[in-house]
Amino acid sequence: MATAEEVPLKDRIAASFQQLADGAARLNKASDDLADAIGPLDTAFRALNLGITAWHEYAGSEDDRGEFWSHYVGYAKVNGKWGLAISEVLGDRGESPEEHDIKEWLFNDAPRVMRIEAIGHIPALLEALVSQVNATASDLEAKTAIALDVADTINSLTCKQ
Repeated sequence: MATAEEVPLKDRIAASFQQLADGAARLNKASDDLADAIGPLDTAFRALNLGITAWHEYAGSEDDRGEFWSHYVGYAKVNGKWGLAISEVLGDRGESPEEHDIKEWLFNDAPRVMRIEAIGHIPALLEALVSQVNATASDLEAKTAIALDVADTINSLTCKQ
């Protein structure tokens, strides 16, 4: 069997390029299949009409100077559209959050490697969403009671005039 150095360069390039083309076709199909699998999840979430944002951190690191990076999977409004999303945050703990570099994508628009890493963390995102939805519902219920008290008080004052 000939070693790589014994095979003419032209043949090595042709073989490698063909392998690359075959791999790219496989990669694109797998990416499309993942996007197709995410579609029904997005549809189901949108049907719930949550209007609530939740994020789950699935990767990150920080150095001894306070510089960090974090990756999140979430449910959020990105570019005016609600859906499963991925976010990357880069920054320094000494900075205010407004100074951090934040990138957000709808799930299927995120870089492939981030989608691959995030997919296994969707169950944790669901748990974060449940917690956020319940906390927001409780807060709304309490604030509605206050609003009703204010409205009743104002109503009774205006009716006496």
